[in-house]
Amino acid sequence: MERIKLNFMPFKKEFVEKIKENPDVYGPFWILTTIIFLLGSTGNLSRYFYNWEKTEYIFKLELVRYGVILVYNIGFGVPSLLYFVLRFMKCDTLSLPDVL
Repeated sequence: MERIKLNFMPFKKEFVEKIKENPDVYGPFWILTTIIFLLGSTGNLSRYFYNWEKTEYIFKLELVRYGVILVYNIGFGVPSLLYFVLRFMKCDTLSLPDVL
C-alpha cells in the first residue's frame, strides 16, 4: 500500500529508495502499449471524421502496426542500445532496469 501511495509522488527521494529494491518491469510495457492504443484509436477516429460524408469507412489496422513498430523501438530499442553501448565502453554504473 505504501508503494502505491509513493507512486503519486515520484519526485520524492523516498520513492526512488522504495522502488530500487524491487523495480516494476511491466510499467514501461503497459505505458507504451497504452500509447499505441491511443495512437491507433485517434488515427482511425480522425480518418472517420475526415470521411464523414462518405457512406463507407474502412478501418486501417496498418496504423496500429506502424504505431507498434515506432513506439516499441523508441521505448525499448533506444534504451537497450544505450545500455549496450555503455557496457561496451566499460561503464558499470547502470543496470538494464535503470536504463529502461
